[in-house]
Parts: sequence; structure tokens; C-alpha cells
Amino acid sequence: MAGRMRELLREMKRSKAKLKDASFGSHTEAWSGFSGTVRADGALSGKHKALIAVAIGLSKECAPCVAYYTDSALSLGATPDEILEAAFMAVLLDGGPAYAHLGLVLEALDEFAKPS
Repeated sequence: MAGRMRELLREMKRSKAKLKDASFGSHTEAWSGFSGTVRADGALSGKHKALIAVAIGLSKECAPCVAYYTDSALSLGATPDEILEAAFMAVLLDGGPAYAHLGLVLEALDEFAKPS
């Protein structure tokens, strides 16, 4: 049985498909193109951009964002410690609300990180 974080990712894909089927394909394609361009390696690596996105997702209390970018950061070679360190930057700047939602990152790591 899949965990909540994986279900959030599946729901994002279902929503995108529904929008495409509802004649909003050009919108979703434009977003995907923009997103891919922004996430691509540049002055910052994709891994570092994913770590930044984990922190922003946490500060915005966006569980799907945390799920997506934790999985992405791991697939780009980030370690759980790097992800948690990035998450604590959100806690530093956002305070109690980010700290209260830090469990989202832990939950995502539990689901997506491969045991060492």
C-alpha cells in the first residue's frame, strides 16, 4: 500500500491529466515547459534547486510540493541529511509554522529514501 506522499504525487498527475482532457492542455504544457527550464542545471544544479524547493514548499505548508521535491532531490543525489538541513532553513526563516510542518519532510523521507 502506498503512503500519503506517493498518493499526493498520484493526485497531482491525475489533476494534470484532467486539465489536459478539459481543453487546458496548452496551459499544462506551458507550465511543464517553464518548470523544466527553471529546474534544469544552470548556475545551480538541479539537486540544489530541489533542496531550495523543499524548503519553500515547507514554508508554504504545501504537502504535495514537499513530496514532489523531496523525491526529486533524492533522485538527484541529495541525502536525507541535506534535505533536512534545507528544511531547517525554512524553519529558520519561517519559524513555528514551518517547524510544525517539518513532519511532512520526515514523512516524505520515510517513503522515498532508500535505506542505507
